[in-house]
Amino acid sequence: MAWLARLLGREVPALTAEQAARLAAWRALPEPDMRAPIEASRYVVVDVESSGLNIHKDRLIAIGAVAVVNGRIALNDGLD
Repeated sequence: MAWLARLLGREVPALTAEQAARLAAWRALPEPDMRAPIEASRYVVVDVESSGLNIHKDRLIAIGAVAVVNGRIALNDGLD
């Protein structure tokens, strides 16, 4: 995850046991069906903001995300 450290401008913190377990569970999920129509899928749209365009110098300053379920934005399922 060196790319994340570069993007954040610092070392990535170690995961707690709970975070590591959740990550392992996520990685164990089956692959999504990429042929499923968007209207019958759930996906997440992520928006990030950085302090500039240079990944060696600039930092990530904001992250936002919202889920789209069955073609509709799920306003109660997001991150800001």
